[in-house]
Amino acid sequence: PMGMILSIKSGLKLELSMQNQKARKWLCRVSIILCIGQALYIYMSFEALPEPTRVVSINNVDEKGAVYEVLYDSGCATVPFLYRYYVMERQGTTEEVLEKLKTKTPFLVTKSTAAVRNVMRDRVKLEVADTIYDYSNTAFYKVNGEIKIIKFDLDSTMP
Repeated sequence: PMGMILSIKSGLKLELSMQNQKARKWLCRVSIILCIGQALYIYMSFEALPEPTRVVSINNVDEKGAVYEVLYDSGCATVPFLYRYYVMERQGTTEEVLEKLKTKTPFLVTKSTAAVRNVMRDRVKLEVADTIYDYSNTAFYKVNGEIKIIKFDLDSTMP
């Protein structure tokens, strides 16, 4: 009888072990499916960059290039308005500017409007009296394959 009890226990352990493996595999598959579902949800609900609302100002840096101040008013409650500043070759219409901006990177992103104070050949003086989210002190644009480099001097104060 003792040998019989051992064989029953061994068989039971083996059967329980196989059930645990099946349960683990099932749980692992369900977890992977949930992770993939969560990743897809995050990807689908992530908003791309907001669309620009309008061109606020245009400041010529030379006969072919300009600094464009563009308003983005699709912010949330904490940041209702953002101004992005771009340097690029001059465009004919506002629609052309807004279309071209989709491939450009701004050199300044801020809550402050009218940042361009003075333009001197290849140098632009900027003044900002609010939060700055992104800034680069140089930018460039191309005209007929020629690269034009513009440098920026920034004075910033917080209210």
